[in-house]
Formats: sequence, structure tokens, C-alpha cells
Amino acid sequence: MIVTVLNIIMCCILLIITFQDFKDRSIHVFVVVVVFLLGLLLLWFDDGVLSGFLTPALFILVVFFGLWLYLSLKQGQLINPLKNHIGLGDVLFFIAITPLFSLKNYMLFFITGMLLSLILSGLFTKKNRMIPLAGILALYLAFLKIGSFFLSVDIFKEPLL
Repeated sequence: MIVTVLNIIMCCILLIITFQDFKDRSIHVFVVVVVFLLGLLLLWFDDGVLSGFLTPALFILVVFFGLWLYLSLKQGQLINPLKNHIGLGDVLFFIAITPLFSLKNYMLFFITGMLLSLILSGLFTKKNRMIPLAGILALYLAFLKIGSFFLSVDIFKEPLL
């Protein structure tokens, strides 16, 4: 019962993130913190331990280190990817959702989410506009949460591949 209520609240917060990001191309840090705390609560109720988010968080750190390294080598100097390539809200969102997933499922979400964002941004955004990455991924995550509820399968923790 408590887990269902937390998941409903999570979906509402994810829809708020989607709205904010599409409207303003930014998200408030408060909602990202709420997502992280709700994720920790859900992790606690599922596993009884909070260390489950560390491996997905390490994965995200490696990905963003790789992005920084690639962009720095491409430019020939050290650069800050948060200035022109990805928003701080997007990075914080990626970290905030780590408690929701096992490592393999997080990697699958990350890859499919990036593909979905690429397709949707190509279809619906004008050239030279920032992609509402956190908004697209929050909406995708809300759909996954709803689907997981109706399928009665934990697509976030159970192995999918």
C-alpha cells in the first residue's frame, strides 16, 4: 500500500518535471531532490538497504566523465560540458533516479531513453534549441512506472535481458 502511494507521488513529480522542462527548459532542484528521496524510500521498502543505487550512480559518473573527456579531446582543451552540451538539471535527474533501478535496468533505461530523446527531439524541436532531456526521460519513466504497476512486474529491478 505504501509503495503504491509512493509510486503515485513519484509519477506526479515526474509529470511536474516534464511540464517544467518543456515549458522553461529547466527544472527546479527541489523536485529533483524529492525524486531522489522518494527513490530512496522505494529502494528501502523493496530491498531493506540503501546501497543499491551506488552502482547505477557509478555508471552515470563514468558516462559523464567519458562525455567530458570526449568533448575536451575534441575541442583540444578542458571544457565544461554543462555550459553548452548538457544541462545541470539533466545530470541531477540522472543521479536522482538511480535508486529506482538495478544496474542493468538502469543501463537499458539510459540507452532507450537517449534513443527516445533523440527521436522526439528530431521530430518536435526546432534547430538550435535545447532538448528537454529531463522532461522526456521523466515522462518515459512515468510511463514505465505505470506499466510496471499494471503488469505487476518490477521492470526496474528484475532482469529484463
